[in-house]
Amino acid sequence: MVMRLSNALDRLATYYTTSDIRQYLPPTFVAIMGALAIMNVQVTSSKRRVDIDPEGDVLLQLKDIELRVSSKILKLSSKVWKAMFSLSFREGSVPPLDNKLRHITLPEDDPEAMEALCNLLHHQPQNVSIKRIDVFLERLAITADKYDCAPTLRYWSRHRLSQRIGRKKPNQAQLLSITYLLNDAVGFRRLTRHMVYSLHQEDDEGMAYGISDYSWSLLPDGLFETIKAVEDGLKRQLLKKIEEIIAPLLKKRMAPAYPKLGILRDSGGGSNSHRRRHFSECDSVRIGVYMKELLRLGLWPLTTAFCKSDLVDIVTKVRSGQFEPPSLVGDGCLSCQLDLGAEASLAVEDVLKVFHGLCLDCVKYGEPQEGEVARCRNPHPGYEGGMRKDWDSDIH
Repeated sequence: MVMRLSNALDRLATYYTTSDIRQYLPPTFVAIMGALAIMNVQVTSSKRRVDIDPEGDVLLQLKDIELRVSSKILKLSSKVWKAMFSLSFREGSVPPLDNKLRHITLPEDDPEAMEALCNLLHHQPQNVSIKRIDVFLERLAITADKYDCAPTLRYWSRHRLSQRIGRKKPNQAQLLSITYLLNDAVGFRRLTRHMVYSLHQEDDEGMAYGISDYSWSLLPDGLFETIKAVEDGLKRQLLKKIEEIIAPLLKKRMAPAYPKLGILRDSGGGSNSHRRRHFSECDSVRIGVYMKELLRLGLWPLTTAFCKSDLVDIVTKVRSGQFEPPSLVGDGCLSCQLDLGAEASLAVEDVLKVFHGLCLDCVKYGEPQEGEVARCRNPHPGYEGGMRKDWDSDIH
């Protein structure tokens, strides 16, 4: 009831006390409207008041809080605030009720997020109290984006996000929407890389990368498909590398041998004690052990397993694999000199170096056309971090 009365009085006082209408009204009526404005202040006095700037000239009135701020600082922080305090806007046309404070009502804004935003704009970060930072930052980013002052919060939010990325608890999608709304290219790139390499495409609740529908609604259309395409392309690259490890053995590539004795020549030009039949036996055993270990890890058949598994699971399994059989023959066999386990680990590390994260500038503004000069904040040769069409191929 108090809130309804407050809003009604505020609308009446605002409408009838603007400079362009007041001149056509009787003085007595203007005085009555002024009294209503004073009553409005008294009615809303039960709200919690925070003097962010004790010498401020503006009082922002939200649902359950009043914030005393400086209009000069707000106007310098964004064009939206600057326009709001101009006479062409309803909020800017409200005259000071006590010749000192200008009252502006913002009933639709998030009170907690607005208080934090004003504290940060007034260089008071120590007054920002956050309990669930991953949830609160998203609300703060939405408010900052609404008033076009996201650049002011970029470095503060980046410091906060750096403490959260990589942990299991926070919703990574909420962090992603924060970096997008605050136009944080560095955080966006780091987070998309983390999502591709460390998160599942679908969590236990059936949400893609643990992303809620609301968080996805804050992000551009097609971003999920782009991230998924990047991960699928990396899986195909890893699949190809895993297959190539045993390709030389499957093709039975052997070193040159003496024609008559059938003795293998080692890399140093000498000979060892393994004849062709021993090499073939060792070769086949190592292939069998390799494929058996892939089967144990749930990665065989390769194509089927890679289609059903997320990249993070594939990387973890390959790293934990035991691909080395016990030695069947003495030292010096050219087949035994191939360390399959080391080759598998190397294949994983190579794939982990391919993707560095999506370029926020390319995501927002598109890739540069032929002949255009891109001005991305994060340089990426070939624009491999943007929404490329060839991420579903083996080219990188």
